[in-house]
Amino acid sequence: MHKLTKITIRLAVIGLASCISLSIRSQASFQLLDLEAGQFMLKVLSENISQQAPKEQLRVYVRQAEWSDPPPILGHYQLERNAVLFSPLLSFKSGKEYTAVFQQKDTFHFSIPEKTQQASPRLIGIYPSADSLPENLLKFYLYFDQPMEEGQAYSSVFIEKKDGSQVEKPFLELQPELWNEDQTRLTLWLDPGRVKRDLGPNQLMGPPLHARQTYHLRIDTEWESSQGVALDKSYRKTFHTYSADRQSPDPKEWSILPPVSGSTSPVQILFNEALDFALLQHTIRILDEEKIAISGKTEIGEQEKNWSFTPDAPWKAGKYHICIEARLEDLAANNLNRPFDRDVSTTEAREQEYYWISFEVSGKYKQ
Repeated sequence: MHKLTKITIRLAVIGLASCISLSIRSQASFQLLDLEAGQFMLKVLSENISQQAPKEQLRVYVRQAEWSDPPPILGHYQLERNAVLFSPLLSFKSGKEYTAVFQQKDTFHFSIPEKTQQASPRLIGIYPSADSLPENLLKFYLYFDQPMEEGQAYSSVFIEKKDGSQVEKPFLELQPELWNEDQTRLTLWLDPGRVKRDLGPNQLMGPPLHARQTYHLRIDTEWESSQGVALDKSYRKTFHTYSADRQSPDPKEWSILPPVSGSTSPVQILFNEALDFALLQHTIRILDEEKIAISGKTEIGEQEKNWSFTPDAPWKAGKYHICIEARLEDLAANNLNRPFDRDVSTTEAREQEYYWISFEVSGKYKQ
């Protein structure tokens, strides 16, 4: 019979020191590794590590009195020589108690220390940024100043009508949610089945938005960061809707404002409508006369209706090319090749991968 003891150990990992409360009954060695940004990883060391799937050897549970047989926590496993590593899909939370069971016999009880003076997360951007949007809008992007907890979006974000009532099930509730790699940008899709005409959800519930109406996108303060800290406040974006946009953007209708040679002034592209904020960051490039990409910085203008590029080195006189990927979309997800909501029997889609616009840089930069 193993003796059950309670101990406190101090770990210093990557220059960080943590005091972890735990109890062990084991011939295996358990380590709770404190990584950067408050992320923790569990490591089990044992000479009895088998080559079977790691998740069959190690299970981690939240300790809850109301669960007699709680489900294991989902996460990522890594098998090393004499070690199994576990990283939870959703970060361990401070204040909660956990139990790890190795090979159905060795147990490890632990809790994450409370964080002091942890800053509340803030919502720092909502896109589209305009307050006038098409009724067949397909996406919102929410930007936060720190990683957010996954799994809370659809209980924290709502669309309200002018009278305060909520739009019923406006979003496509994807699992997992559509976060970027560091979980600071969330993509919210309005339900495409309701946005597209003649599909079942559209016929049953109608579109999420209607033209010539006022709506509020509301984000609740209960939404937590990956560290379990709630938003600093609730947020609301008010917007008005206009009739549906079912036309593809046409680069031939854009205006180009070229720079002067010898300067590092930006070349500017003026669109005739607002385009998708996230896609604008990756789908337009500037190439020289030999079609070699030029290094520099891009900037998206007000209401996503213009785009500019500032080169790292001064412009040389000559011909330049703007390369636009066909996947670039407007706010209704119409890309350069085809509208999102189209009659396939009457609307012919293009199959280009890129679209090109050329411009000339001439003149002399004056000091």
